[in-house]
Amino acid sequence: MTWRPRHEAHAIERVRLLFTFREPVPSKVVAKSSHETRQQASDLGFDSVGPAESSITTIKLQAHNSPQTEPSVKNGFVMRRHQNGDLVEEVSFKDMVYGYMTMTYGRWESLVARLEEVLLPALDNISDIAELDAIKLEYWDSFVFEGNPLEADVSMLLSVVDTAIPADVCAGNSAWHSHVGWFEGYEEAPNLINRNIDVVDTLNAEGQEMRSLGIYTLVERRSKSTPLDFQSVRELINGMHNRSLLLFGESLSAEYRDQIGINLEAYK
Repeated sequence: MTWRPRHEAHAIERVRLLFTFREPVPSKVVAKSSHETRQQASDLGFDSVGPAESSITTIKLQAHNSPQTEPSVKNGFVMRRHQNGDLVEEVSFKDMVYGYMTMTYGRWESLVARLEEVLLPALDNISDIAELDAIKLEYWDSFVFEGNPLEADVSMLLSVVDTAIPADVCAGNSAWHSHVGWFEGYEEAPNLINRNIDVVDTLNAEGQEMRSLGIYTLVERRSKSTPLDFQSVRELINGMHNRSLLLFGESLSAEYRDQIGINLEAYK
């Protein structure tokens, strides 16, 4: 009985990268900046292209009534790719955020190459107009326990377990979660770090109960008085990836780091 990563070569279920702006990008600029990419959507493997809702929530105040949320207006575009009816990749160009999501992660180098095809050119096109407020890189990793859920001892998988979690719970007595976060790095452009561990009971394909452990990691570079530099985006996301992988790797025992090929020294 042991833990196994969700996939044979890695544990990653989903990756998302978001670029948020200080002020809304005009709809015509959004359309123009993403036009060439959207025209190539089919060649890039996407099966649908459509309007996206505005990132801005509008509140309508009415006399003698509670505030009402207005229906979102369309102010952007989203491209999607599906496999067997399931969404596996998405690129969005919205007034307040340009973003990318994939559920078919391979290697970081491959993901960056894909970003150069589907997202970064449009981002480059607004570098003289928009002000970049933050970059957010998120990973969702998961492991499944093969055996009785009540024997799913996380100490086999994790390098360190939150000391607030009782020993019998860590040994598999029940589900649990531990969410932590902090800031680190430069004062003018700090990194927000989150590492959330969630141990939950779910059903497998045969309808039997199983225990799974998910690790969510977030590295978010935030601006303060000065916007982030568009020219440094590629360098920034590479550094954020290294920090995220180090955070994830340090959460795992040496055995499981070796199993999925993480060398911590390469990211320090």
